[in-house]
Amino acid sequence: MEDSAAEFISWDPNPVTKGGLQQLLDTYDSDKEKLLAELKPMFEKRIAFGTAGLRAKMSPGYSRMNDLIVLQTSQGLLSYLAAQLGEDAAQKRGRYIEYRIILHISSLIINKHPSDYTHL
Repeated sequence: MEDSAAEFISWDPNPVTKGGLQQLLDTYDSDKEKLLAELKPMFEKRIAFGTAGLRAKMSPGYSRMNDLIVLQTSQGLLSYLAAQLGEDAAQKRGRYIEYRIILHISSLIINKHPSDYTHL
């Protein structure tokens, strides 16, 4: 699990989730049992795409909702479309990926588009 957390930190473009996960690793560095208990729900399994899209608790980890998961999912979807349709056809048809997070605490809606990170 610690290797998965280190990998996540190295790939995560968000300094907040990256820093929070690093702080968790530092806090429980001397207590591996507590560290494993904290990391297990975040890294035990990967988030799955369901009928409502991707939904999970917002926090670091491959089983949670965060910038890295949206980035990886977007890249995977675009790669799939290019493989199925051919890259030229996929580009001609266009694509739109919405990244919307609803922050329940402040009732703000943030729309981000991962187009800076993904392309065909």
